[in-house]
Amino acid sequence: MSGIIGAVSQRNIVPALLKGLHHMALDAHGSNAHGSCGLAVHGMQNAKMSPAKLLRMRSTHSMADLVSRSTDPLLGLQGTSAMGHIRAATQGAPTIFNAHPHFSHGPHTDLSKPAQVALVHNGTIDNHQGLCTHLMERAYTFTSQTDTEVIAHLMHATYQGDALQAIQRTLGLLQGTYALAVMFHDQPQRILAAHSGLPLFLGIAQQALYIASDKMALPEEAEHVVYLCEGDVVDIRHDQYAITDRTGKHVNRPIHDLRACH
Repeated sequence: MSGIIGAVSQRNIVPALLKGLHHMALDAHGSNAHGSCGLAVHGMQNAKMSPAKLLRMRSTHSMADLVSRSTDPLLGLQGTSAMGHIRAATQGAPTIFNAHPHFSHGPHTDLSKPAQVALVHNGTIDNHQGLCTHLMERAYTFTSQTDTEVIAHLMHATYQGDALQAIQRTLGLLQGTYALAVMFHDQPQRILAAHSGLPLFLGIAQQALYIASDKMALPEEAEHVVYLCEGDVVDIRHDQYAITDRTGKHVNRPIHDLRACH
């Protein structure tokens, strides 16, 4: 079992997301056991780094390791938009290259340049091998053995400045189950998330908006929750959100009191 969480806020959101990841690890296993965990931000690795860009930290050791490095005063991550992933230790030994979040640097990969897309994903993409072959023919390079990296590259390949259009085009190519979230390098205060066959929730707080695959991982400050319907795509910014259905039509979903759901 895996979990994803993301948020856009007016402050550094990294500590809140780390708590959400830790909660999902405990909820899944009753312990800190997991295969890998990771965090991506659109922000900085230290207070002196400028301008902000997509950055990540991943661990195959423990949540404690990720927390220690992500919050380090000198090398830790800071950002007002971020997302994380935790993967259960249900399969073989994970590698750092297979750990989420996954990046796409575009075709003819130059890892010295900033990443263009960051993505986290639960689920299984049944047709990922065919998509991978197609992307390799377009000069995309794969650094992992995951189906998630396929989605990240597809997001880049379909992105032409319109993030909502890119995610809708990408979802139209996927066969399988997913709960995913994506950030684009030129959209610093924005996360888009979608799901099919797996749950996804929107958490609403006064100064932040969250998405999570487990509503219990949402922080206490998120007073309200929206149960996203099958096929919904949610577009969050620090002060607003929009939900579209499979056809791209904007829809309204009921808002519930999160405290009453616990």
